[in-house]
Amino acid sequence: MNKKQKVILSLLQEIDEICRRNKIEYYLSPRLTLCAVEGKPFPQNPMFGIVLMKVADMERFRKAVDEDPRERRALESLKSNKWFSGLYLRYTNTDTLCLNMDNTRDYAFPGIGVSIFPLRSEAESEQAASRFPTDDRSLKNRLNRTWMRLRCLVNGRQRQASRLYDRFLRLYQKPETGQYTLKRKKQTTVYPAGIFAKSKRVEMEGVKLQVPAKTEEYLTISYGKNYKDVTEPRYVTPIALAVSARVSYTQFWKEAGDFDKYCKE
Repeated sequence: MNKKQKVILSLLQEIDEICRRNKIEYYLSPRLTLCAVEGKPFPQNPMFGIVLMKVADMERFRKAVDEDPRERRALESLKSNKWFSGLYLRYTNTDTLCLNMDNTRDYAFPGIGVSIFPLRSEAESEQAASRFPTDDRSLKNRLNRTWMRLRCLVNGRQRQASRLYDRFLRLYQKPETGQYTLKRKKQTTVYPAGIFAKSKRVEMEGVKLQVPAKTEEYLTISYGKNYKDVTEPRYVTPIALAVSARVSYTQFWKEAGDFDKYCKE
């Protein structure tokens, strides 16, 4: 493993420790689960450090980290960063660098990190869910997003971002649900709730981590019946992405000079 991969693995191990201490359930992403159970190579892409949590557990994790913060670590969300890029958490090693120069304000702490994506239950209210902003380009969603921008102007962006996060928590943590939905920018996957009823521990690169007990069903839904044949695509670092396990983002900005010239208005 290279140094960047080792940073991600160490963060996964820390997340596991925090979750076990606070009795919080989590699951490795389908890609990392495939690596663990089928012996596939650890991903080269620094953005592939991902775990999944049910919405209520994700919020418990956020509070646990806030109550007992670790040195050289940061946890970001819309609750704390008005420019944060989505409804999830990011646990970061602040002694490292992972910065997309085209989106410099997405993270206040642009280091190598692990993203914690929510497993959304069925919505508590379909009417409320229909008014919740999404990434699709329908007329209704464009109107929702326009209304959200107006509220940002009136209430302030940070206040509105925090409200949006709280509203998301209330909407998608229904106790009795038949399914969980994993939404990413370009893909939405729906899993039967039973897949996440129990978990088990597996070893990846010498570290014990957690995956759904119904691993085969989990991977089949994610990749299809031939999931064992899935191979890691060749990764080439994008030109706009600066990544380092040796240089911190603060050192990078100090050497780059004026931070504001990289930020879009």
